[in-house]
Amino acid sequence: MNRLATIAGALAAPSPPQPSAGYGFVADRNDNVNARRVFPAPSNPPDPTLRETATVSDRLSPFRRHVAFLRWTTLLLQGVLLLADKAHNDRRIALAFALLGLWTVYRTIQPLRHSGSERATAALLVAEMTLATVVVIATGGWTSPLTLALLPPIVVGGFLQGSVMAVGFGLCTGVIVTLAGVQRGPVDAAMLQQAIQWTGLLMLVSLVTGFGHRLISDASIRQQATVVQMSELTRANTLLAELHRVVQRLPSSLDLADVLRTTAADLRTLTGMSVSAVLLRDNVMQSWSVAEADGSSLPLTLSTAQLPAAAQRAAAGGYVVSMNELPGALSPAAGLSGPVTCALYAPLRT
Repeated sequence: MNRLATIAGALAAPSPPQPSAGYGFVADRNDNVNARRVFPAPSNPPDPTLRETATVSDRLSPFRRHVAFLRWTTLLLQGVLLLADKAHNDRRIALAFALLGLWTVYRTIQPLRHSGSERATAALLVAEMTLATVVVIATGGWTSPLTLALLPPIVVGGFLQGSVMAVGFGLCTGVIVTLAGVQRGPVDAAMLQQAIQWTGLLMLVSLVTGFGHRLISDASIRQQATVVQMSELTRANTLLAELHRVVQRLPSSLDLADVLRTTAADLRTLTGMSVSAVLLRDNVMQSWSVAEADGSSLPLTLSTAQLPAAAQRAAAGGYVVSMNELPGALSPAAGLSGPVTCALYAPLRT
């Protein structure tokens, strides 16, 4: 005998319980009450291919405060350098400094966000980098007191895409400002030294920002992996607790008749069912033997043809079948005994 089928029937309520595949015994009662499920239906384990991964809607949001602090710090330092540098104390530099101040206020109120297209965010960064480069070139190149305006776009680019974008910004800006200085006047050792120093500084800032982006990304990946592991452990603990609860409800006897009798008694206590039966499949005789029955008079053995149509489908398909508003008399579609309104048939495999 390799199949154990539990057959439950007879319910007067209009809405029978909806069984869950994997739980094998739900019995109902014949008085005017609602059906109750014996065991809660277990949630199906999530498909690993459909698991939603944690994503950050705005990749720049973790760095927003740091970027704002950098913008205001560089603006303050540029103001100090502008006041200390009397050689460049003219209206053009003052207007450029005011423009940078307005841009800093705007980006503080409306910070740069990245929640969609990479190209759109990169275009905004290129525009900001272009503005800073034009301001530096217009106010004296590498000798300008506003050279620090080049740092915020490079830092934001590093936070966004790592060293690739930051190094690209730093290298292109260094070359453009240097070429503008070459066209402005004769090339001397002092100008070359300034170009090398500032370009090296921009490259260093780019590399450090990219390295910080890599560290933060790795930490985020490890945090997500930890969250997934904790979720799996919590789910495993829940399943173990459910298994422990089920094991505690099992009888201590190893005799099949005792096990079935005790289980049926527990189910009758929990559900108040009116008719229930447990049938054992005999593959040799091609019949079903009644191992436990309550509320109905059944012969010791039944053939498959003698079972209700719904029970035959449950036995053949290996799934739970529930019937609602059954005919009021015995028929191929009716329950196991007398007039019934609902029936449920649950096969179990051993």
